[in-house]
Amino acid sequence: MQFVVKGRTLQIAWPPFGDFEERVLNADQREVVSVVVSAGKYQGRLSGYALAAKGLTIRSIADGRSETLKRCD
Repeated sequence: MQFVVKGRTLQIAWPPFGDFEERVLNADQREVVSVVVSAGKYQGRLSGYALAAKGLTIRSIADGRSETLKRCD
């Protein structure tokens, strides 16, 4: 997964799911919350991104599922 941040927009390349564009709705010390604005069937989904000890935790706000991506050193 790769991120490009442009202002309040996240551009995400996440194989095998595809490319996404998300708009940041809120950011604080714990989490960045965004909404998918382009990627067809994922449009409108809310996600939370938070730093974890060994990577990045991505949380689906709709159903509470999450996964932690390991940091590449």
